[in-house]
Amino acid sequence: MLSTNSMRGRLLALSLLLLAFACKHDPPLGPSPFRFSPRPNRAAEIHWRVWDASVFAEAERSGRPILLSLAAVWCHWCHVLDETTLSNPTVIARLNADFLPVRVDADQHPDLERRYILGGWPTVAFLTAKGEIIDGGTYVPPDQFLQMLDGALTAARAGGPTLEARLQRHRQHFDPTRAGPLEPTIVEGVARSLTGAADLQYGGFGGAPKFPNGDAVVLLLDVGEREVAKRALDGMLKLEDPIEGGFYRYATRADWTVPHFEKMLQGNAELLAAYARGFALLGDERYRAVCRRTVAYLTRTLIDAQSGAPFASQDADERYSAADAQGRAALNAPYIDRTLLVDRAAKLVQALADAAHDLGGSDTPALLALAHKVAASLLTMRAGDGRLFHARRPGVAPEVSGQLADQAYAALALLSLAAADPTNAAPLREAATRALDGATRTLAAPTGGFYDAEPGTLGLLTRRERPLEENAIFARALLRAGRRAEAERTLSAFAGAYLLYGTQAAGYARAVREFLEPAGPGR
Repeated sequence: MLSTNSMRGRLLALSLLLLAFACKHDPPLGPSPFRFSPRPNRAAEIHWRVWDASVFAEAERSGRPILLSLAAVWCHWCHVLDETTLSNPTVIARLNADFLPVRVDADQHPDLERRYILGGWPTVAFLTAKGEIIDGGTYVPPDQFLQMLDGALTAARAGGPTLEARLQRHRQHFDPTRAGPLEPTIVEGVARSLTGAADLQYGGFGGAPKFPNGDAVVLLLDVGEREVAKRALDGMLKLEDPIEGGFYRYATRADWTVPHFEKMLQGNAELLAAYARGFALLGDERYRAVCRRTVAYLTRTLIDAQSGAPFASQDADERYSAADAQGRAALNAPYIDRTLLVDRAAKLVQALADAAHDLGGSDTPALLALAHKVAASLLTMRAGDGRLFHARRPGVAPEVSGQLADQAYAALALLSLAAADPTNAAPLREAATRALDGATRTLAAPTGGFYDAEPGTLGLLTRRERPLEENAIFARALLRAGRRAEAERTLSAFAGAYLLYGTQAAGYARAVREFLEPAGPGR
């Protein structure tokens, strides 16, 4: 019979073994709102709170600043922050003693991301009790982070001109709305902006880091700037995983090499649509082949085989992605975030419907069948008023309703699929109409366009935002629904300011082009 000490020793050994196993595999996605790096870290020792009124009330009462951590489960540098800076014992102690730490999954709260992101992923922002930004930035190592803590705490305690000077730096607010007429010069101007920013050596737009831009490629293809579009398509091929398929998120070098290895649902959807359009207009068989490989990757890895629900992302893992086929077989595949995000799922439905049209032939039936399957998962996310929730994690009820992006992308995708394949189209049109009506009822701005979310009461959520991209998508959905007057009013609200967005105005130009030159079904 084992002694008590012996039993304890064996139990300890078993616990350590189970912990080691857990660190090598996907972490469970239980009801906790907080998700950390899947690798060993101590970030959970910080006394994290959720974004709610009680945090702001406590900040007001105690005088302690709020630390907002905006993270995402796919984000490599968010993981590094968890494993280094937020695992540093001194940082943990300081945050727990002097701050009110709040952690937000930015994928699930795009309204917070839009207002608080500072320079990229991850974002750490130090806030007043009213939610104004004192200081912040992206990843920094522990020593530098401790200096930021000192500076933010000193400013918050000093108040007066010292605090006001810091707050003023972050109060600038860019409003992209300025009304104007819808004319062909809008499309021409954005196309010129894109060709002017084009990298003629390596393809794509701008320098390092190099991000793919599917909307820009499709716009240039459609307006006849096909050489620039082809260079971009050829360059972006270097972002494809040569073994398992699917595209990595971006490259750290201008020549599309040294990628960040996370794979995002929305990025793969956008590139699927871009390469399908490239095949349709340029006839390059490589583009059809990459479309097929991308769909195979998505079907195998990022779409639930039973429900058709698409998953948000697959994590970056440098060791796994650097291995050959045999080496990968011996390693655990990178973590998959099984969250259903409606706007991103809708982008996939749209891409599949567009690809079915552009690839044609034997590809069409399978693409449309998959589009219907994914669309069915969107219909499970509807609230009683017809609007769609934003996110659903396994084991957790749908969260965050009424976001413009979800209504816009879902409505456009459902209407496009209904037009491309009339099979069982009535429920798709009905769901799209209810989403459009719900957003019009709750998000319409008095001077045109739509706000990204209903007005909040905490922090910068009280600030109304009219994002160009989501308004362009909403206008395209209105056009598909035959509501031209509403689409015109939406697009006109941005017609005097769209060039301020540079190459990011491609989606807006596509919407204006569709208004001025209505296309056929499925386009």
